[in-house]
Amino acid sequence: MTTIDTCFSKINFDIVYKYIEEQIKTNNTKFYIYNNSKKYKSIYYEFYLKDTTNIYIKDNKSTTLAVISKEKGIYSLVIWGNKRMVDKCHQMFCDVLSKAMRNNK
Repeated sequence: MTTIDTCFSKINFDIVYKYIEEQIKTNNTKFYIYNNSKKYKSIYYEFYLKDTTNIYIKDNKSTTLAVISKEKGIYSLVIWGNKRMVDKCHQMFCDVLSKAMRNNK
């Protein structure tokens, strides 16, 4: 797996964006569901695409937690646990990137 330090880039953003876009179309949904937990299926994150330069991450209660910006990187919109949220979103980005890379092989 790619390390967090080297995972995010504009090129990787485009790969992740395209993968999420394809998944949304394939599943006929408004967002991509990210759940990396086999134990807690009811806890998941929603990835929304509003334009080609931003991916919005919401919790399963539709609260926007963070934005993955092609230009600005990953930043949190929450007041509490800001650094932790950025780290979590970075990890999710890397996980989705790995899925996208495997999917393209």
